[in-house]
Amino acid sequence: MANHPDTEKNLLFILGIGALSFIWHPVLLLVFPGILLSYNTTTAKIPASQTILLAVGTSLSFWTIAIWLVKSIHTPFTPLVYLVSFLCIAYMVFQKQAPRLSFVREDWFVIPAFACLFLVYFILFRQQLVSAGTDMTMHGYIARLIVEHNGFPESYRPLLPIDRFGVYPIGFPSLAAL
Repeated sequence: MANHPDTEKNLLFILGIGALSFIWHPVLLLVFPGILLSYNTTTAKIPASQTILLAVGTSLSFWTIAIWLVKSIHTPFTPLVYLVSFLCIAYMVFQKQAPRLSFVREDWFVIPAFACLFLVYFILFRQQLVSAGTDMTMHGYIARLIVEHNGFPESYRPLLPIDRFGVYPIGFPSLAAL
């Protein structure tokens, strides 16, 4: 059985995501499950920069909502992350076609510019000892509670004397906790 050219492109694409996630683990959270939209066979190829934006936006939206799924099924966050990642990789491996990407002239500027901004932001972010400002401090300790419970905490204790968790919006902190 001869290999189809799209199968080889698909495997290279998966290996590329794997290499990026080996360098920086959160790549998986930014890519899965949003990248599956690029496998839609009913649409024409769209520029890579738009595909990346769509994949990251969809993935971040999914993980923001996933915290409520974790609460309702009473499971830790970590197994859900691994399950979704595994299912996405399995779907991608068994596809007969590569993602529907095309590179247009603007992509050769937009993608590196976005990557540089992203890199500068995270270099500065990693050098902070504490979150900047009161709002970010609140996001930080809520994220820490989610990490400590590996899911949806029941209360804000031991940090605050509040017995019901979820009084403050937890979408952004749930992303930070991942």
